[in-house]
Amino acid sequence: MRFKPLILIKIALLVYLFSINCSDVSVNSNENNVSIPVEGVYVIPDINNDNVWGISSNEQTPKNKPTTLGVLTEKQKETLFDLLKAYSQKKNREYVAFFSEKKGNKNNKFKYTYFKLKPTENTLVKADGKKLFYYWVKINPEDGSIVNVLASIVPYTADELLKMKEWKKHLKKKLANMNTLPKKKGSSDCETAENTPPVYNPDTNTYEYGDIVVCDSEDEEISDGNGGGDGGPPPNPDYCYDTTTCEQDTNPDGGGQGSDPTTSCPAGYVKDKDDNCVKGEEPCAGNPIKKPRIASQKNSGLNGGRRGYTRSGGKQFHEGIDIENPVGNAIFSPYDGNIDGYGYDEKGLGYYVTIRFRVNGVYHLMRFAHLQKDSWPPNGSSINAGDVIGIQGTSGNIFNAIAQGLTKAHTHVTTFKRTGGGWTHEIDYTKVNPEALLTTKFDEDGNPIPSTVC
Repeated sequence: MRFKPLILIKIALLVYLFSINCSDVSVNSNENNVSIPVEGVYVIPDINNDNVWGISSNEQTPKNKPTTLGVLTEKQKETLFDLLKAYSQKKNREYVAFFSEKKGNKNNKFKYTYFKLKPTENTLVKADGKKLFYYWVKINPEDGSIVNVLASIVPYTADELLKMKEWKKHLKKKLANMNTLPKKKGSSDCETAENTPPVYNPDTNTYEYGDIVVCDSEDEEISDGNGGGDGGPPPNPDYCYDTTTCEQDTNPDGGGQGSDPTTSCPAGYVKDKDDNCVKGEEPCAGNPIKKPRIASQKNSGLNGGRRGYTRSGGKQFHEGIDIENPVGNAIFSPYDGNIDGYGYDEKGLGYYVTIRFRVNGVYHLMRFAHLQKDSWPPNGSSINAGDVIGIQGTSGNIFNAIAQGLTKAHTHVTTFKRTGGGWTHEIDYTKVNPEALLTTKFDEDGNPIPSTVC
């Protein structure tokens, strides 16, 4: 079979384009040494835009034809998310963002700017471990080419979603002031996709929300200035929406602050069940966190967080111990054993995980409550002392208690000792004081005894 020269040229061109879009931006979210792109082709391949966005690039299309807004394909969203995760792991930051801008309309090069986000403790409490994957994509209506993208992973709250939308407006003003892209006279106003509620994606364990915008730049004409060709915007413009919860990264391809090259997580972080770096330091055996402290109660002090204290006018017996732990921090197994069960308790414990282990040949159960959903290892799996078995959340009745200033985020620990011949929790196990099994001991006022702190 013989090919015509024209066909061979087309095939070679397609292979070349495909190789550019696949090789310039290579992301593997499972490798901490992945190269983070600073300049190059856009992370979403700029091929067949009319099919992707539903915008016709036919020269015969009337200019007054209504623009058809498209959506990101699942593959495109996955590509954006993978880049965020790769950057997140490289910097050992849970919440991150990046912004990509076209450096001119005569080539296909993009400039990337990365951000390390620092949500407040109040925001983390409200989110209760839920995350939002937000993206904003700006498209040229004439040919469907990508112009800008903002993508981020933030705590999922209404305020954070609004902040991301406001950030989009902030970026548009910055770009207009810097004349990054020439504006043509007579171009139409921006058209934005219809707003819809964020949708949960079980594959990424995040809620997704995207804004698709089809427009050039701002309404007024912008001169060529220094934005055409390869010149781009002034060096290192400040794109952050504020300086308290957003930090623009000046060295995005470098390691995270405090990172140890001999380990996969920096100091102060450990690996969770999904191999992600989370806050926490491995404690000594017998403790669920390092240097544990009892969470004080506003009305009853430290002893109000211990087993045996009665609350609500003597109507409520506190059956466990409340160990202070910031939201998002890891909880560790004090002993070698197995995951015995997990679930959600509607009476106040929220999400919990239970471990089974032996002390002096006797089986015990230890339950850790007020966790984030699905933050524990699989049921029945073997665990060692020091393994992460959960992530601190605000599930159950502590959410309102924290909001009202009655206590701090904490893990409620309940312990059971096997006293029967079977394995039924309610029949063969008896509740005991968790403090007897902790390495760190507490004095009569609820303070840690210094010689036992570890």
